[in-house]
Amino acid sequence: MESVQQKQAEHIARAEMARRRRQLGNLTPEQEMLIETLLISTAIQVSKTIAAMESKLNPSNSSHSFH
Repeated sequence: MESVQQKQAEHIARAEMARRRRQLGNLTPEQEMLIETLLISTAIQVSKTIAAMESKLNPSNSSHSFH
């Protein structure tokens, strides 16, 4: 099941891909899909790291916030 943080990370990654798309030049659909997949994967990993750090800093808060 996808967490709220993962959904937010995916949204951010897709928005950034759309914003920077022209700077990437000509890409095949496969290349574009691979870049988007990499961005989403990276964004999710970063959000998980942030959530883990937040839980270590504030162990009494069982729900993680992602801003």
